[in-house]
Amino acid sequence: MRGQWTGLAAILGAGTIWGLSPVFWRLLSDVPALEVLAHRTVWSAVFFAGVIVLRGRGPALAAVLRDGATLRRLALSAALVAANWLGFILAIQLDRTSESSLGYYLFPLLAVAAGWALHGERFAPLQIAAFLLAIAAVALLFARAPRMPWLAVLVALSFTIFGLVKRGIACGPMISVTVEMGVLLIPALVWIGGAHLAGWTAGPQQPAAFGRDATTTLLLLLSVLPTALPLMLFAHAAQRLRYSAIGVAQYVNPTLQFFCAAVLFGEVLSAAHVAAFALIWVGVALYCVELLRRERRARSSAITASGL
Repeated sequence: MRGQWTGLAAILGAGTIWGLSPVFWRLLSDVPALEVLAHRTVWSAVFFAGVIVLRGRGPALAAVLRDGATLRRLALSAALVAANWLGFILAIQLDRTSESSLGYYLFPLLAVAAGWALHGERFAPLQIAAFLLAIAAVALLFARAPRMPWLAVLVALSFTIFGLVKRGIACGPMISVTVEMGVLLIPALVWIGGAHLAGWTAGPQQPAAFGRDATTTLLLLLSVLPTALPLMLFAHAAQRLRYSAIGVAQYVNPTLQFFCAAVLFGEVLSAAHVAAFALIWVGVALYCVELLRRERRARSSAITASGL
């Protein structure tokens, strides 16, 4: 029982950190998005490598590095992580945090659809209804929104494909994310070097932020915290909670992102955005109800099988 309570605290902590992280990334709005991404990658790689050494997981890491098939899949997942992070950072810098929130609301519904299309997983009626509502929401945005929600699509699709690529990889989350950060490390260092030596930038902001002033430098160093801490909390929760609890709790993240966009950042939502979010929220409710119903059926089957 104690393990379940610590797992619940961990998953809520992870969702809260992810959901409120736009406040942190907004402090780096004067740094080009690709440079923020590069520093996030470098310091995360350093952190996770240190964790691997301290936990004595070096042999496990070496085994993954010798497995060509796993390494190729992790290289692909690393590229998808980079795309997801970049879309998220751009959404915050462009005052479109509501789109990143929408993307993370869409992700579980897309994941269910991908499981049906690629792996033959059965669709429950409530899941079909939730997915159709998600399609209607996106169609409404493309038809009526003042701008195309391409950041929401980037965030949702990159994370959905990321989940499909990671499916079946045997190594744990700490090993896999260390390999992913290692794959991205060289491109990140190249970009940072180009920003400092050649003035590379992909936006209007001034490049070469690291070392420019103490505050910006410290924030770039601390970018590892909203990256590493929620991942470790999520891994802890995944070992202690049922799938349904994790599925429902994951909506803490986009809900808090929406709060940041609408309340803290004062982003203006068009009528199309409001209507789309309403459709998504109904779909999310149906999705959560179906998760809980499956959990109840699984428990009943387990009780019947045990003869109690």
